[in-house]
Amino acid sequence: MKRPLEGIKVLDISRAQMGPYAGVLLADMGADVIKVEPKTGDFIRSAFLTSWYPPGTPDCYCLAHNRGKRSLAIDYHSPKGREAVLKLAERSDVFLQNFRPGIIDALGFGYKDVSAFNPRIIYANASGFGRNSPLASSPAFDLIGVAMGGLMSVTGDPDGPPTPIGAAVGDQVGAMMVALGIMTALFVRERTGVGQEVDVAMLDVQLAMQTWEITHYLVTGNLPRKAGRGLGLVPGLWFIFPCKDDKWIAVAGAQDPRWPGFCKALGAEHLKNDPRFETAEKREENRDELVRILDEIFKKRPADEWMERLYQEDQVVGPVNNYADIMAHPHVKANDMLVTLDHHLGSRVNTVGNPIKLSKTPLEIRAADPVLGQHTEEVLLELGYTWDDITKWSDEEVI
Repeated sequence: MKRPLEGIKVLDISRAQMGPYAGVLLADMGADVIKVEPKTGDFIRSAFLTSWYPPGTPDCYCLAHNRGKRSLAIDYHSPKGREAVLKLAERSDVFLQNFRPGIIDALGFGYKDVSAFNPRIIYANASGFGRNSPLASSPAFDLIGVAMGGLMSVTGDPDGPPTPIGAAVGDQVGAMMVALGIMTALFVRERTGVGQEVDVAMLDVQLAMQTWEITHYLVTGNLPRKAGRGLGLVPGLWFIFPCKDDKWIAVAGAQDPRWPGFCKALGAEHLKNDPRFETAEKREENRDELVRILDEIFKKRPADEWMERLYQEDQVVGPVNNYADIMAHPHVKANDMLVTLDHHLGSRVNTVGNPIKLSKTPLEIRAADPVLGQHTEEVLLELGYTWDDITKWSDEEVI
């Protein structure tokens, strides 16, 4: 059975994370994604990043953001290299890039340049701020997008400083939006035959991630309180609690009608009719006092024991997992979210699967990340160049 994007060719000239992970998602869906890199490689292959991993260990950053792609390493600043990239663009369905506005045009690979060769191209721009922003020419990485988008301001302890998120959510969620934009544009082209540009700014994605919270501010004029151990806008027991074994449990609500069962599971039925907590309104009014009481109760038993008792009362709860915990959970295997691949270093490596499940055209994670330039000759031969051309280009250091 064909994969959903089989037959779609993607020219991916993007770097680092937000652009490349969008390419990974398309590759998982069956697209032929060709990673076009300078001869020195995407800068994520630099010693700064590879030094994180011992010799003989896969570069996990590169594996996560370039699995399933083919690598064409070429001097695209040279006339011959530029010619080859444009020739590849002419045969591609998608051109994916995340250079700052103006830089890609200076390279000769702007939308006007590429669409002149291929009017049906879906040309995707992934950037920090987009083409129309007054900040368009400013550089941005994940931390900057998350900081400027307000997410840090509502994360952390109420009396503490703004707190960064513990994963690169700016880049990763931005990449998902880029992939969604590309898919939408491909769908439009199937209907109309018309190619177009797709533009996704990381800062815009940060705002979209917080639509509820920002709308709350826009309507009420009140800034949400910092999340602390929960979520700032959610009333009631929307918190995490420490257990005897130093693990934590998340409780989402315990509102009516679950409040009596919650008290029963905790062996604290005296709280059910306590005048301070007998209604949802009073529990919200006296929330800080209630949380202090519950902290002491939860510390009396290990997390697994609490989970069993709370599940018996149909409470909406879950353990606070670290990566080791969640990757060992049977959910991960059941949903195919742990994938094992053959790596070019000769080892078998594990990585995260794709969350999109299609019943009739399933996705497939086919390969690990390529060695720099692993597919250069293969791609050039597909473009019609000969082995004599390839040998000459190698001698001239174009490839």
